[in-house]
Amino acid sequence: MLHDSGLIVSHITCFNSLLFPLAALERLKQKMTPSRASMALPPSLLNTCLEKIFGLEEKWLGRFPLPYGLSLLAIARKR
Repeated sequence: MLHDSGLIVSHITCFNSLLFPLAALERLKQKMTPSRASMALPPSLLNTCLEKIFGLEEKWLGRFPLPYGLSLLAIARKR
């Protein structure tokens, strides 16, 4: 899509890889036990732990590509 938009991709990688297994389990659980979706923040302690896990990847980004993740990061420029 970036290329078709006239951009040159200089770097693309996945991120949010460490939380991928937890998110996959949560999504599987939601499919098996349908309930109303909640946009509420998780409990404070859990949210802090998730933030710390997410923050670990900051040091990895740009050093080596992550094979999978919940999100994509692309750096592109105009032709």
